[in-house]
Amino acid sequence: ALLLPLTGGNAALGQAMLNAAELALFEQGAPGFEFVPRDTGGTAQGAAEAARSAIASGARVLVGPLTSAETTAAASAARASSVPMLPFTNDANQAAPLVWPLGITPAQQMRR
Repeated sequence: ALLLPLTGGNAALGQAMLNAAELALFEQGAPGFEFVPRDTGGTAQGAAEAARSAIASGARVLVGPLTSAETTAAASAARASSVPMLPFTNDANQAAPLVWPLGITPAQQMRR
């Protein structure tokens, strides 16, 4: 599942990320693989609900959500169901068992 803010203040960013994911999937042509988008609304509560909904629908991996607050909220649902989560946050403090942040941290940027 792809957890993104498709409504709310970050909806434009969420839609752009969804478009990019769909394009990448189309170009790579991975049979049997699909991103099922879930709207977080850009809120912690929305992210938790999106994670639970995706897991209940059979998601085996959660990609997203976008922010640290959303990640904190969604991570408990992911861990409770042993579903790995790849959030886009750059908050290294979010890293935990089954939660692997994808964002580049400020420290990583400084080393470049």
